Amino acid sequence: MKLSNNKYQKSLSIEEIDMFFETHLPYRLAMLNTFNNNIWNDSEFRKSPDYIKLRICAVESSRIAGRFFIQFMGLKVERGVLISTTKVNRDDVQLCDLGGTNINPLTLNDRDKEILIKVYITGNKSTAHITFDSLKNTGYPDILDAGTNLINKLLKDNLYNIVSKEMKML
Repeated sequence: MKLSNNKYQKSLSIEEIDMFFETHLPYRLAMLNTFNNNIWNDSEFRKSPDYIKLRICAVESSRIAGRFFIQFMGLKVERGVLISTTKVNRDDVQLCDLGGTNINPLTLNDRDKEILIKVYITGNKSTAHITFDSLKNTGYPDILDAGTNLINKLLKDNLYNIVSKEMKML
């Protein structure tokens, strides 16, 4: 069953689509949003010997999740420019595969494009391999906060509201 005219769209069963909304997406949204969780401001939690380790994990999780959600929305960065994905792997799933609408980068304002570009680069460069100066000009760590908020909004507007599903995390 096709849900849009996107020629790259997969034909997923209702059961597969439901599994994404019940399991996959809530798990991935938890990865994305852990960095912005209010628990980091809790004075008792900050005294925990594991606080720094958990904070590092939350930062890295948000970087990775930000990167894959950008691709999930049908976008990528090429030569520093945010563009639509024109080729996807056979098993990649995007918004359009779940009933949503892939995002056209031309509909985004310049600030939103800049945020997504920096989140994408941060996710690519800083988590895939160790590089020198990989975070230069990305606005890290503030970009994670702005990126998380923007990605949540775009997912809500371009998927969850369209299919009338609640956006939830594990």
